[in-house]
Amino acid sequence: MEHVEIKSGPVEVVGSGTVIAFSGNPIEITIGSADDSIKVIFAFLDEEGKTDVRVEAKLLDNKTLKITLFNHRTPLGVGSSEPIPIGTAAGLRLYMNYRVFGFPGGDKTIHYTFYRGGID
Repeated sequence: MEHVEIKSGPVEVVGSGTVIAFSGNPIEITIGSADDSIKVIFAFLDEEGKTDVRVEAKLLDNKTLKITLFNHRTPLGVGSSEPIPIGTAAGLRLYMNYRVFGFPGGDKTIHYTFYRGGID
């Protein structure tokens, strides 16, 4: 397979894809090498009787970020409106963008892109 390099402005795309959660379980994505990586965990929580969409982020340790997505159950999609800085790896800044699509009671689909580079 040929090497593919994707850039957008000052950053390089280091990971991009689509994942459907398995039976409501969180989605874990690890970016970087074995000795210098960051793990992002996307957890989904639909609150009965609530429709307000919100996001809570929590550092579980210095290399793990848990993002809990509340009430992301629209088939039209909900997500970040601009790249979100999430840390550094190999001395470069890491950013992410995401969109979540879902139906009430169904598994969530997430589209994600991770970027590496610098914006000063």
